[in-house]
Amino acid sequence: MIKRIKHICSYLPLLWKDEDQDSSYLLELMIFKLNKMAKYFRKHGVHAGTEGCAKEMEFVARELRRVVLEDSESFWKKLSKHLDDTWGEIEMKFTQSVGPVSRVTISRPTEGVSAWKRKQRNWVDQELFETLRAEHYRRRDRLFRFIELNISGWWD
Repeated sequence: MIKRIKHICSYLPLLWKDEDQDSSYLLELMIFKLNKMAKYFRKHGVHAGTEGCAKEMEFVARELRRVVLEDSESFWKKLSKHLDDTWGEIEMKFTQSVGPVSRVTISRPTEGVSAWKRKQRNWVDQELFETLRAEHYRRRDRLFRFIELNISGWWD
């Protein structure tokens, strides 16, 4: 009984900051669980390939933090800094599209800027955003594919 209570208590800091609308908390939970499992595998030697599985779990936890959480934050910071430095303050409008991905419309101040220059700016901003976002999703999807290919081996 005490062991179960301690186990539940280990999750409390994570659960305390959980928000139902934010997918990053699901990823935080995965990272937390993978690290706990790797520690458990090393301590108890679940099967012959336990050390390799523990290393894979730690790799996935580390990469989830880097690729999905940290890169996502740094993606927005990099994009924002580049665009602000290049074009001035931006305005981003998010519109929900089909599926989990939102469409983003980026606009800039227009005072003293010709119509052609405004069109060119918006096109460059949108292209940059799409390129950075596509690279971010490619990296994330490769990691999820690694999980998909390896997760069943962690218990078999």
